[in-house]
Amino acid sequence: MRGRRRARHGPHHMPRRRRGSGGARHGGGRGAARLRAERLAPGHRLRRARRSRGAARGPRGSGTAGGPHRGPRRLPLRRPEPRAHGAVGSPETRRGARGCLSRGPRARSGARHAWRALGGGVGARGGDHRRAPARPPWTRRRGGRARGARLDRHAREHLLGRAGVACCGARGRHRAHGAPVSGLDPIALQVWGAALRAVADEMQAALVRSAFSVTIKERRDCSTALFDARGRMVAQADSIPVHLGAMPEAVEAVTAAGAAPGEAWIVNDPFTGGTHLPDLTIVSPVAVGDRVVAHAVTRAHHADVGGMTPGSMPAGARELLQEGLVIPPVRIATAEGLERGVMDIIVANSRTPAERHGDIAAQLAAHDLAQRRLDDLCARRGGPDALAVAMDALLAYAERRTRASIAAMPDGEWIAAEAIEGDGVTDEDIVIRVRVAISGDAMTVDFTGTDRAGPGNLNCPIAVTRSSVFFAVRVATDPDIPASAGAYAPVTIMAPPGTLVNAPPGSAVAAGNVEASSRIADAVLAALAGPADVPAQGQGTMNNLTLGFAGRVYFETLGGGQGASARADGPSVVHVAMSNTLNTPVEALEIAMPVRVERYAVRRGSGGDGARRGGDGVIRRLLLLEPAAVSL
Repeated sequence: MRGRRRARHGPHHMPRRRRGSGGARHGGGRGAARLRAERLAPGHRLRRARRSRGAARGPRGSGTAGGPHRGPRRLPLRRPEPRAHGAVGSPETRRGARGCLSRGPRARSGARHAWRALGGGVGARGGDHRRAPARPPWTRRRGGRARGARLDRHAREHLLGRAGVACCGARGRHRAHGAPVSGLDPIALQVWGAALRAVADEMQAALVRSAFSVTIKERRDCSTALFDARGRMVAQADSIPVHLGAMPEAVEAVTAAGAAPGEAWIVNDPFTGGTHLPDLTIVSPVAVGDRVVAHAVTRAHHADVGGMTPGSMPAGARELLQEGLVIPPVRIATAEGLERGVMDIIVANSRTPAERHGDIAAQLAAHDLAQRRLDDLCARRGGPDALAVAMDALLAYAERRTRASIAAMPDGEWIAAEAIEGDGVTDEDIVIRVRVAISGDAMTVDFTGTDRAGPGNLNCPIAVTRSSVFFAVRVATDPDIPASAGAYAPVTIMAPPGTLVNAPPGSAVAAGNVEASSRIADAVLAALAGPADVPAQGQGTMNNLTLGFAGRVYFETLGGGQGASARADGPSVVHVAMSNTLNTPVEALEIAMPVRVERYAVRRGSGGDGARRGGDGVIRRLLLLEPAAVSL
């Protein structure tokens, strides 16, 4: 008989033991039963005590009125399949007053997967124990909460944390500021954020793989980003900080000029949204149907755009026009193709016209890809309205996280200063002074007292100064915060016009982008060392090298050492602060230019000694095989 019952129930459903009285197999009669009862008595007392505490706590869902609040239980977000566990109505798996499974053999095997809706709610005893139909998780109950809803709530809290974004279509408010929270649940928010960052990353990959110049395809001196319809940065590729922080001004300038869907506009004027003249920025409105939903932006360093020396970064320049061709916001492409006149002017003012044409075409290809990817994203995920809601939610999320990170710092004011030894025209020190003030969840960065703009090219347009500040703030705050306009919203920048950090229009600015920007970031980081945990200063420069051969121009920035932090040594031979480019591979340089690399090594010990060592610099020895103009 036992064999037949085993076959019927299967190996995972053992038959219940008979409550007989004879034989050693069943416990040996009443004496054995008494021994079992004595052995199990402590467990019964413990369960009774637990039930009494549960009764003292009051009805489920009543908060902590009757006792301490239990933490979230680790339960799965999906109910088990009916066939995966023992019979629901069997005595071994019935729930007690607290909804806990008993500790019989079968109960232990199924306790981890025990999200089951029982007849009388989670705490039901007796009654009909047939399995209730499973409902999809992540649905929100309107009105009063059912007694059995606690499992859903705890499972969500386990994954998301109690202070997470309002989920499941809920409409809440920001904890600190009362601003409405988006209806997106946290998972959907992260999916949207990852999708938009993937578009920006793919734009950069397309640009790098399509470019002609070593500067872009090997060093990756380029950046890509997506802005919303209102011109706020929403997502970016992990590329060049000095490019990305200055992009909003370019989008604003192009939008004000009247850019329409299907068009691409180009700009490099440092006082109209650019950084320095070699950085050509292209902005294109992205429309889905007849509605503008975003702006795609690319910015790339072009090796030569004219000027008095190859590379368009002359050390002795005293005005912007000496540095190269100035391009205000102008349309370079429409749905029908290139604006040939604009392209002809740009390439005619470069010492490397074919390379300029190819690199601009690569930027435009990245914009075409952005249009196609956003079309597809809207088609798959709810259309332009859903995209707009997601962008607003992502910006609000980044702002909330940044404010929380700033609020964790102490209130107060901290000052710092950095001196630059000459600007290429004079040898006088130029001092950058900064005051960082934190009040609650907001930060003010004030450059009052900074020296006036100089006659050389170390001057910074306001867009570059903003880039440096935003970089330093991101270093001092939570590194997981998405880089977007929301992350910059709590920061106010005060840069007096006419100073080095807000130079007047027409000033030479080539080195402001690559040298002064790093020193501005160092000054802000030095001030933030008071309230925040930041690393020591790095090399404070991008180490620019320009080689001008007949018909060929090469530009690169050389890596150096980053300062150590309280927890680790600084990295060696990397691009720090405002640059995030790669070192040019030896093979790529020697193929592209008449150059032989004789030595490429780490400069050991240059980072200094200490409990935490600074990063070491680099040694790069070049042999020029043809006459060249060299600029350092």
